[in-house]
Amino acid sequence: MLSYVYEILVVIGRNVEDGKHTEFSVDDDGVVWFEDRLCVPSDHALHEKVMTEAHSSRFTVHL
Repeated sequence: MLSYVYEILVVIGRNVEDGKHTEFSVDDDGVVWFEDRLCVPSDHALHEKVMTEAHSSRFTVHL
């Protein structure tokens, strides 16, 4: 399942580069964003890591 979601994010990233999917963007690190939201694949371990990093950050994070 994770590889499928990752493939979708790759396709979205390519479409952004081609001028499609204007509501999405790709930053300099290759991270896909939907408007102002980070796109994270549906992977429990990855979500846990993101939450751990977010809670130890000095910035406000809403997931």
